[in-house]
Amino acid sequence: MPAMAASASAGTALDIATGCVGPLSVSLRRKGDGLELLALDRPAGPTAAAVDDDASAFVYWAPRRAVARYSDWAAFEQSCRIKSMGHSRVWRIAEDAERVCFLGQLTTSAGPRLPMAAALWRGWARPWAAPRGLLWQGTDATHLWLRVPGGFPRHARITGPADCEAVLVELGDLGRRRDLTLEVGGLSLELEADLAERVAGSILPVEPFARLLVPRSLQEALCDHPDPSAYLPAVGAAITLLEGPPAPLSPCASYPAAAADAS
Repeated sequence: MPAMAASASAGTALDIATGCVGPLSVSLRRKGDGLELLALDRPAGPTAAAVDDDASAFVYWAPRRAVARYSDWAAFEQSCRIKSMGHSRVWRIAEDAERVCFLGQLTTSAGPRLPMAAALWRGWARPWAAPRGLLWQGTDATHLWLRVPGGFPRHARITGPADCEAVLVELGDLGRRRDLTLEVGGLSLELEADLAERVAGSILPVEPFARLLVPRSLQEALCDHPDPSAYLPAVGAAITLLEGPPAPLSPCASYPAAAADAS
């Protein structure tokens, strides 16, 4: 399997990190310019957890002009500066002429915790030449990421198990495009079959380890797992740790109003 480029932030000292989601964990380590799968279900370094509750779902879009920023973004930005709420960091993952998209991480005493949407993005995002989507069924919610070249990424959270109609609504016009590739993980066979009949593009299983070096012994373990895609958020959480903490963002223009609300 090809190695994934490791773009660590300056000052990052971690060579091994573990990501987990529920009972599943993935340990990764640097190997040359790539990342290698070190262990499954055996923590081997600092651990980050992917969590799927509303309170941790820090995925925000904000207009580029600070005066028009959303109030929820301003409140979250303010929370990053209140020590009692933990140590927060946000990543700018994409932008276009009008908006910017951010992912958040909240570090607590239990260790780094990433929103499920953020962990999925970290484990999945890479450039493509055609529209691509990720549909992943978690324990509490179904997550859909959509990416169109030259466009803005979009995330949708569907509470509980998704049905075909709910997915088609979120796909919108993309569901009728034959150049769409929709990667899926954790779905029921019935839902996969329904989507294959009603989505014009291709339906493919998620391959969270496709960009990693995987030793033969662990390849066999992955083949024995009933749903290897279940590890995707754990892979994303581990990658986030290895990439190191991002630089804090500067306060936006609406920061004083958020500070006043927090007093």
